[in-house]
Amino acid sequence: MMKTPYKDRALASILGGAIGDALGVTQEVLPQAEGIDAVQLQVLQQRSSRAYPQTEYEGGGPWANRGLTLRPGEWTDDTAMMLCLSDSILNKGEIDIADLMARFADWVTNGYNSCQEFAVGLGSNVKSAISKFDPENPNILCGGTDSSRHASNGSLMRLAPVPVYWSHDLDTALAMSRMQTATTHNVPECLDGSALMAFAVWCGINGASKEEMIMSLRNCPDLHDPSIVEIASPTAHWLGRHADDIRTLPGRCSWSLEAAFWCIHTSSGFKESVVKAINLGGDADTVGSITGQIAGALYGLEAIPESWLGNLMYADKIRTRAESLFRHDPYDELTMGLR
Repeated sequence: MMKTPYKDRALASILGGAIGDALGVTQEVLPQAEGIDAVQLQVLQQRSSRAYPQTEYEGGGPWANRGLTLRPGEWTDDTAMMLCLSDSILNKGEIDIADLMARFADWVTNGYNSCQEFAVGLGSNVKSAISKFDPENPNILCGGTDSSRHASNGSLMRLAPVPVYWSHDLDTALAMSRMQTATTHNVPECLDGSALMAFAVWCGINGASKEEMIMSLRNCPDLHDPSIVEIASPTAHWLGRHADDIRTLPGRCSWSLEAAFWCIHTSSGFKESVVKAINLGGDADTVGSITGQIAGALYGLEAIPESWLGNLMYADKIRTRAESLFRHDPYDELTMGLR
């Protein structure tokens, strides 16, 4: 018999994603701007973080040379797109491709659902998909289909609204996670990766412990991509890896999901998991967001530090959306607006 989903875990999953994003932005790097190898850059970051780990919001970001420095508690594309996905689901009751892509485009063009007045942190694959979106043919999928170039983590960072809204229906949650992914990342690794992450969040919302969630990953149905099948395996390589072997750059889907699971597996609670994630460096805001979504579903609101909740930009608006998603409440655009 299916358990009753836990509201506090559902809310914590969405808030946890935003918190991981806002914490991780300080550690995020753009390796191409540094002129050194991405892996080398991340290793250097990790060594520094071991001595002086970040544990609170510090703001900043990798765009300082472009005149943009986020304030502590502000967040990036991960959370903005999560809010766009939330709004679309609340309006349509499903993944409506045309509505979702129109909201993503509104974010890029007008700063809709951004904590700034413009889009912050737009990734190349999302940018490409939005540029291909045609309002005259709105139901045509625009997500990249080249596995060598388009298997990035942009569909994982926004995912939590799907398993929250369909917390009573696992099959639909998995199907909708794949559909929202295909709009911007239409490759097997990303489609399967989103399904596996949705499965993990769904299990947490429905009462699974960390150990139960990890052991149940093997039961996620219809996984075919080899890299995602390996992550879900009971003998997955990430279970025994050291921090030096966990990669977050480049921001590949499977690498980011593996990093998040590793952070949760090697930690004993929400705070430790997210702190570990952001201090891996590299694509720290997205790995922080993915980790925060899964860990939030496992540990609930009480596990989130008060300072993290209290200083998160627009925390009340994010929580209102999460509550509406969980309860399937009618949507009020004016109430939900950030500004």
